[in-house]
Amino acid sequence: RRKPMKNKTNKAFDIPALDRSLKRDFEAGLITLEEAAIEFSKANWTFFVDIEYTKKKLGLINEA
Repeated sequence: RRKPMKNKTNKAFDIPALDRSLKRDFEAGLITLEEAAIEFSKANWTFFVDIEYTKKKLGLINEA
């Protein structure tokens, strides 16, 4: 079992996953819903630009 990477201050890096990162950027108004959907598609999280999936991942609608 590998230990988490540590930086110079001996703390583990807190690198957010793609969905958390896009949610943060969307909530800050840095990207649009369509841009977030494109990023999910580019990262191979979806096969196409899926607005409904993006809404679920960003917490705009409940996952069923």
